[in-house]
Amino acid sequence: MIDQVLKVSDNQRTLIINAGNNFNLHSRLPDVEAQCIISGLNMTGVDVIGIGPWDLLLGRDKLQKLAESSPADIVCANIDGFLPFVRFSKDNGKVKVLVTSVIDPQLLKDYKVEFEDLKATEPKVVIKRLQREIKHDIFIVITHARGERNQEILSGCRGIDLVIDGESGRTGKSQETFAGRPLVVNNIGGQYVAYVDLVKGASGALEVTAPTNTRAIVKSFKEDPEVGVLVAQYREKRQQYIRAEREKLRLAALKNRKVADNLYLGSSWCGSCHVSIEKEWQKSRHAHAISSLEKKNRLNDPDCLKCHVTGFDDIKAVGGFVAMGVNAKMAGVQCEACHGPGGKHAQSPHTVKMKPITEKDCRLCHNHETDPDFAFEIDSKKVDHGKDEKVGK
Repeated sequence: MIDQVLKVSDNQRTLIINAGNNFNLHSRLPDVEAQCIISGLNMTGVDVIGIGPWDLLLGRDKLQKLAESSPADIVCANIDGFLPFVRFSKDNGKVKVLVTSVIDPQLLKDYKVEFEDLKATEPKVVIKRLQREIKHDIFIVITHARGERNQEILSGCRGIDLVIDGESGRTGKSQETFAGRPLVVNNIGGQYVAYVDLVKGASGALEVTAPTNTRAIVKSFKEDPEVGVLVAQYREKRQQYIRAEREKLRLAALKNRKVADNLYLGSSWCGSCHVSIEKEWQKSRHAHAISSLEKKNRLNDPDCLKCHVTGFDDIKAVGGFVAMGVNAKMAGVQCEACHGPGGKHAQSPHTVKMKPITEKDCRLCHNHETDPDFAFEIDSKKVDHGKDEKVGK
């Protein structure tokens, strides 16, 4: 939900900055999701939200409306129509902290951001102008640029005290610098929260400390009641929409399908021959994958079910999971969830082989968003079946 949150503290007031790229281009309900995210960020006390190219895909008018309704300042200095900077007073007004955000115009082309009268000034020009014209003691710049372009933009801009790289997509574990200045990198799916302090250096001038990155693990924090209500409302709207759309697609697929290509049998059928494998599977987290959805009240969310049950929405075969009240026996990540429906194999086991598993198959569910620490070479061994004594039925 949050791509990058940075806390800047001088032990008197904490300034919270979000780097942007919060909105999902592929969201089913982009407008509803965007409002939910902005509301959630506001609940956390965020002061500044930078604008990234993903956010601009929502459209300038919609972004401007979100900015009008948001206590947090939504900032982009080099695109017309947005607040160019924010300046905060710290230490009883003695210290001025200037915060701005810029986007490389090339990214707008890469992301195919298009709206009427779109004008993007060269970021370097804007940064230098703010440095020159706006009085400040600390200058923080959020950048959205890639590779050499980011280097090119920043190398010509001296006097920046802290750089927040909103586009790199790294995990944010490392502590880095740019031209001798602290650098906070973006992260994947809000996994880390970084913070820095303002301290007096040897010369007596204020300096920004090296960033500290803290892993934001859901299990480490109690759910905030207000945020919980907000997320529950969004999920309900989303599930209603998904169920309606899914039903349309299902009916259309059934109408066009002549004969099912295969049949899902369930783990008990597989276990009748692959005895030791089935016993090992029973002990695995895969076997009980549905329980996490039950605890989170997500049993009706199709986007979650596809990775927690077997055969869900497979229109090429029959017998896959539909709902707990219909065929609960197909709940959990069973053999056929990974190897495909086993009907044909059961009929002719010596001639019809089950699908072998590749890393690509695993990453359909264990991706950067859902399981960022997944390492195929290591984690695949946890479900390695080994040799199995086959017993005839």
